[in-house]
Amino acid sequence: MRAVPRSRRLAVVFAFACFSLFGLPALGAQTTPNADALALPEEEPKAENPLLRLEIVSLGSYPISLFYIGFVYDIKRYYENNRDSAYLPWPFNATSSVSLDNSERVARLEAALCLSLSVGVIDALIHASKVKKAKRLREAQKWATAPEAGP
Repeated sequence: MRAVPRSRRLAVVFAFACFSLFGLPALGAQTTPNADALALPEEEPKAENPLLRLEIVSLGSYPISLFYIGFVYDIKRYYENNRDSAYLPWPFNATSSVSLDNSERVARLEAALCLSLSVGVIDALIHASKVKKAKRLREAQKWATAPEAGP
């Protein structure tokens, strides 16, 4: 069993720590908009195509999904083969490691495609709920600012 060089292990741990410290908080960060940004426009905003948004988000998340799915499959394969060094996951594998067969490659691509489509659908649902909420708020403001008809 060939040992993984210490420098490679440290590099992977350092990269993971940097992503955890700097990348993850930025993904969940929410900024508070100023008062001007909260002002609603008088006219109805131009409606965007929800299928276009779904396509853009899905295509954008595909490379990230493929990377993480590949890593998960590598770890699964490593443990299925009783932690044999020939099946080490990606950052630790060597040139003498066992290569993937076509069915495993296709399975990885399909899983990444399903994950990226799921991300796109979830984003579309969240965006649709935000648009619906903004429309209700706009209608409520119209009713609140409308002059009352007197007798």
